[in-house]
Amino acid sequence: AQAIWFIDADKKLSDSEMKKLRRQADLVMKEAEEQRQRRHTEVACFAESLLADAVSAVSVGHGYLKLKRVRPVAGLWVMDAAEIQARFNAFFRDEPRTLWDSRAGRPMADPVLMVPLYIGKNFSSVSSIEFISECGGKYTLPEARAAGACWVPEALRKGAPLPERIGVAEGLATALSVSQVKGFPVAAARSCGNLKAAAQAVALHYPCARLIVLGDKGNGEKQAREAAKCAHALVAVPEFPDELVANFKRITGSASAPTDFNDFYLATEEL
Repeated sequence: AQAIWFIDADKKLSDSEMKKLRRQADLVMKEAEEQRQRRHTEVACFAESLLADAVSAVSVGHGYLKLKRVRPVAGLWVMDAAEIQARFNAFFRDEPRTLWDSRAGRPMADPVLMVPLYIGKNFSSVSSIEFISECGGKYTLPEARAAGACWVPEALRKGAPLPERIGVAEGLATALSVSQVKGFPVAAARSCGNLKAAAQAVALHYPCARLIVLGDKGNGEKQAREAAKCAHALVAVPEFPDELVANFKRITGSASAPTDFNDFYLATEEL
């Protein structure tokens, strides 16, 4: 980041001096934005190279998908954590990055699920990758463009006949769960903070489909409703009566309350 400091702030500047300072500030901001865009392009190319060397999750499966009781689908990839870290070390030489497991509190190990995040017309361009460990820890590729980037099912990206309904969920497991149970494609925004931009992007590319934003109960619910409003979409949020909460805890052994549609379908035993 760059900044311009003004010396003698109390001094009254002439119009010409003010114009000169504004031009300098505009130039600094323009250069910073150009540098940011160049880095986004470099990181996107790095993401594509990683995906090109990964193995399809359909072929090898992954522990996280088994944990969530969802089937692997085309467009998801797997690579060993050690290989990803080695590639990180080569690419992020100036500022080393660690493939960090946010749930386990340590670097990721073993096979890692790689979720490509797309931007552009018909979501044709890879922007970033979300990495998910077998226990559900997540890490997103640093320095990549994040706003509006989301995972989109391959059938939608490859030009299959447009379905009547398309969903936009917060996380991958929710997206796969709803698609598996209800039969319509669902994109994953990666986080509740990206739901609005992702929903607007999906609505722009598929204007004839009925869009449904699939929110989480509690944290993220407000963002889901805002995303639905901005994208002129419907919104659905799971409800968990006491019997479903009890069944969810019995099935999963979790002490935490259920929140999303993956939890909901686990509790109803539809997954």
